[in-house]
Amino acid sequence: MSIKTLRLKATLFALPRLFALKAASSPTFKAHLSARNCVVQIRLADNSVARYLNFADGKITSRAAVHPAPDMTMLMKDVDTALSLMTPPV
Repeated sequence: MSIKTLRLKATLFALPRLFALKAASSPTFKAHLSARNCVVQIRLADNSVARYLNFADGKITSRAAVHPAPDMTMLMKDVDTALSLMTPPV
């Protein structure tokens, strides 16, 4: 497994935790999370890296797997593309 793949997996793992931190500090963001229930999947085209986030009643759960029926999928062609989109500029 390459360093880039590990970096992408770590970024995806951190996403729900970042959302939870933001929700704890922002009532507006927390209300926005509570407004809808959905499953968002982020994965590579070859399914080598996949994670889905389940937003339900203001709570976020996450699994490193391909969801059978997500409401939305962010599909990226490779690790480099995914990292460029998912990593903030420094």
